[in-house]
Amino acid sequence: MPIDFSLVDLKQKIQTVFQKVGKLVTSKPSAHQQVDLQHNENDLPILNNLPQTLSHLRQIFRKYLPVIIIILVLIFGLLIGKKIASVSNQSIDIPKPTLPTITPTPSSDSSLTPLKQSIEQFNPQLPDPIMPEFDDSITLQELED
Repeated sequence: MPIDFSLVDLKQKIQTVFQKVGKLVTSKPSAHQQVDLQHNENDLPILNNLPQTLSHLRQIFRKYLPVIIIILVLIFGLLIGKKIASVSNQSIDIPKPTLPTITPTPSSDSSLTPLKQSIEQFNPQLPDPIMPEFDDSITLQELED
């Protein structure tokens, strides 16, 4: 079924719709509607104290909003890091460093060979210290000449 509208019919229908909407907006509410509005206000006592409630909400937001934002940023950072870690789930193989091997080479004799050998054969451990002799005659008084 094709719909055939003429422009005149469409214009008339739009005007009637606007007239009806205008009457609804400008008309006074009936007694039934006023009773419903009063009944709704009594159901919500928070609306009676709206300025106090808003000031209380502002104080809560002022105190706790920065904390909530920081927690959300940390949670999002953890989620992003977890996603990146799961995407790059490749294990990293770090090869152990190879230490150079020193092979002794025959060297020619020089004047410093005995010094070299004494350094190579030096024992870094010190011998046990000798206990000093105990002398009872030591005093802290000045000596008289």
